[in-house]
Amino acid sequence: MGWLLSSAPVARGRYRAVGLGALVLAAAGLAGCASGGPLAQDSLQTHVLSVPAAPRSAPASSGPVLLVSPPAARAGLDSRRIAYIQRPFELSYFARSEWADTPARMLQPLLVQSLEGSGAFQAVVAGPSPVAADLRLETEVLALHQEFLSTPSVARVALRAQAVDPTSRRVVATETFEATEPADSADPYGGVVATNRALGRVLADLTAFASRLGRGPAR
Repeated sequence: MGWLLSSAPVARGRYRAVGLGALVLAAAGLAGCASGGPLAQDSLQTHVLSVPAAPRSAPASSGPVLLVSPPAARAGLDSRRIAYIQRPFELSYFARSEWADTPARMLQPLLVQSLEGSGAFQAVVAGPSPVAADLRLETEVLALHQEFLSTPSVARVALRAQAVDPTSRRVVATETFEATEPADSADPYGGVVATNRALGRVLADLTAFASRLGRGPAR
């Protein structure tokens, strides 16, 4: 009985301390969630390639039909992982950030959108398609990453474009387009924003290249 009487206050005090500690931890956890604390920072961030649509021109009624083949990607850039470089010749990937799809698959609708707006083609079709085309555009992603080789870091985008005559399978023209843009912040999101700016410049140059072919002598 004496042990019970003497130990009871200690037990109650211990329970009160544990209960108070649990409340403090719960409140801290809620504050962390509300302010974007560690719990929010550990969540996976998903990003997209997106370029504002340029002013559109009316389709050329007598222009060629262009088929845009699904883009290819150089090794290391054919996944949803977002790549960066800290040392030359070494490709690394962010652990908690990724693309919504592979860059090559996200690129095709952006190519179609840009080429449609040029007004150089009667129609622009995303391949594969049974539509008979006068010209086929094949592209390859050569670079699409953030470089931490200088301050600020920069995003680099490079595409190789090849125009092919579907009938003769002859390569009509080939050209490589590249652009870099400084990142506003040294993190994945800053790199994504800079990547989209660089991609916009590359698409503008590629569209001008394809448009010259589309407005050229009739095949």
